[in-house]
Amino acid sequence: MATINYSISFLRNDTSFVPLTSDLYYTTDIGQEGFWRYDLGDSISSDNTGIIIVTYNGSRLKRIFDGLINVKWFGAKGDAFPDNLTPTNDTACIQNAIDSMQRYYSSAYPNAVNQTVSESSGGLFFPAGFYLIDTISIKADNSSAQLKWKGETLRVNLVGSGMLSTLFVGNSSYFQLM
Repeated sequence: MATINYSISFLRNDTSFVPLTSDLYYTTDIGQEGFWRYDLGDSISSDNTGIIIVTYNGSRLKRIFDGLINVKWFGAKGDAFPDNLTPTNDTACIQNAIDSMQRYYSSAYPNAVNQTVSESSGGLFFPAGFYLIDTISIKADNSSAQLKWKGETLRVNLVGSGMLSTLFVGNSSYFQLM
């Protein structure tokens, strides 16, 4: 077995790349580093950048991980610090991470209806940073619910690097993720 280092762009776009089930692939993109394995039995999963990459020839590479899904794998920057005049809006990346997480856990645990994803079994991890977001939607019990920063608890586990380390920025307000 070989471990080969690549960028996500190379794995996705290089016309000569043909993955082997015997190899591990390591992505070197900053914030998106990690090991991947070719899933020979999957021909339908969509590319989401974070946990599934579809290669030029249609092969599916799956991220090898245990536990929490990191929003930075999906391209979130967390760079909306108060002194940053041009922060990245992370809404689309975080929404992609939430949607991908919910698809992953519903397919990995099909009998886990109405189960809350816990930190020990998985969830969504936000490394330290300030995340600029607009509206985020979470599907709960086959209906759509908006993510609320105060008030009701939704069936999604969001884990941050600690109070004052991971903050959400929306409408000029800061929300702590504890």
